[in-house]
Amino acid sequence: MSVSIQAKIVISSKPKEVFKYLQNADCHTLWSTVITHVSAVGELKVNQVYDSTGYPLGKKIKSTNRVTKLLAGKEFEVKSEAGPLAYTVNYQVSETKKNCTNLICNCKIEANVKIFNMAEPIFKYMAYNRIKSDLNNIKILAENPK
Repeated sequence: MSVSIQAKIVISSKPKEVFKYLQNADCHTLWSTVITHVSAVGELKVNQVYDSTGYPLGKKIKSTNRVTKLLAGKEFEVKSEAGPLAYTVNYQVSETKKNCTNLICNCKIEANVKIFNMAEPIFKYMAYNRIKSDLNNIKILAENPK
């Protein structure tokens, strides 16, 4: 089973402010509705490999991830290299108008577990809601910096 999901949000903050929440590993547990631990610290770099732990389906899942794209202030992409779900998550940041940011998330998830084939529409719905919640959390953080 393979699902592709896209979610978008407009954030009333500068792209640089939004992008720091994507690139900085310390921030991932602040906005992710799934991730509870990230092994990396600070700003992530292209080809950097790190582990993450989360509960995407209510059960603890560990993944090894690689940063596959990083265009400063514009694009950030992570691909899983090990774990039960294969995924690629791409974030694109662009300025929409003065001091506003358009954040787009494209996610492709592949699962080689037969039960997911029957539940694909439900799985896609749940994944979209998680991604949309993550984007909303980034919006809250970027619009209300400490």
